[in-house]
Amino acid sequence: MTIKKCYTMKNMSQKLILFDIDKTLIDKMVRTFDPWRAAFKAVYGIDAGIDSAELLGAPQKQIVLVSMKKAGLSTEEIEAKMEHFFQVLESFYKDCLKDGEIVLFPKTVEMLEALRLRGYLLGLVTGNTKSISFLKLDRAEIGKYFDVGGYGDDAYERSELVSVAIQRAEEKLGVKLNKEDVFVVGDSVKDMEAAKPNGVKAIGVTTGKFSREDLVKAGADTVLENLENIDDLLAALA
Repeated sequence: MTIKKCYTMKNMSQKLILFDIDKTLIDKMVRTFDPWRAAFKAVYGIDAGIDSAELLGAPQKQIVLVSMKKAGLSTEEIEAKMEHFFQVLESFYKDCLKDGEIVLFPKTVEMLEALRLRGYLLGLVTGNTKSISFLKLDRAEIGKYFDVGGYGDDAYERSELVSVAIQRAEEKLGVKLNKEDVFVVGDSVKDMEAAKPNGVKAIGVTTGKFSREDLVKAGADTVLENLENIDDLLAALA
């Protein structure tokens, strides 16, 4: 079912909040099989999964490149099939989620609704491709809240995804955003590190595998335990 947005650009403030997805908005994803292993096998003929901590939060283009290089393929061989790989990966994601489950963190919907009612423009900066992002978000019934984003098939580096998301937001709003009015919200070190080269604020949440200390060291301006308390988040956005 398609849900129409109930707000217009007229009542949006010129503040942009860019959310990570996995372990920031989505707590758990129960899948009936590993879509990555299936897609690597189908497209590149290699039996491999994703088991590297260094790839946590990385754009999916980077994940494919690093994983397949480790398996012995050249950059040229990998990139030649990458577009097809993402089409296959999306198909496998659809299949593995048919009987699977996506669980949001508590009060995620209430938090997004509160931000939208206050006029913030909400977007995404995620390692997921755009299609896979909305497979997950629409399954969790929160895709309607997000208007712009930088996605894992846009660039190899996460900082570039922030830049892409800001550019798309400016095009949508028709104005140049002040850097102090842009916020990246995420649970990983890569989320925090991606904000800094773009000169925007980073809000960390300790809902993933990284501690408060990890996030601060990576450049977080503020660290919250979670996103359940809207007052705490609003204070960080002030």
